[in-house]
Amino acid sequence: KAYTEVYKEQADPVTYYAQLAPNELYFQEVIEKLAFRYMDFKKYDMTISLLRTFAERTASPQKVVLLYQDILVRIPPEKRLEIPTKEMRYLLEKYRQWVTYYALSENDKQESYAFFEKHVRELGTKSHDIAKKESSPDKKKKLLLRTIDFYKLYLSYFGTSRYRVEIAMNIGDSYF
Repeated sequence: KAYTEVYKEQADPVTYYAQLAPNELYFQEVIEKLAFRYMDFKKYDMTISLLRTFAERTASPQKVVLLYQDILVRIPPEKRLEIPTKEMRYLLEKYRQWVTYYALSENDKQESYAFFEKHVRELGTKSHDIAKKESSPDKKKKLLLRTIDFYKLYLSYFGTSRYRVEIAMNIGDSYF
């Protein structure tokens, strides 16, 4: 049986496969494939956790960026809001390493910029929209703090975008 079938509750695939894999390359390959398997089961938190493990252990920021792009596209928009801002910050740092230290075509740079700019902006604005409609003060406060984090993340990586003034205004709105 597959790991995902045997260990449905309290799964710890990183420890399990770290012991089984004969070397680091096999381990990374298994973790990558397992992340996609959890994706198919709609266990997005486990998918993101496994991708983070993979990202921390691989030397290729390009591989990390391309994997996360693939995963972000597959996660339904309403579930993307559950991705922690620290995870997006980590991913954007890998993205920055990739575009800064590797020789990329201008087209690749523009496409990856557009992809991440759009996704981080959408995470902030969707979170903001949900927070505006929330009636529970505690949930609303939590959502607004999350919104502010996404907006600040956006401005720190995409501060020259044409949306920067709008995002800055939205941060002010989120504080009040």
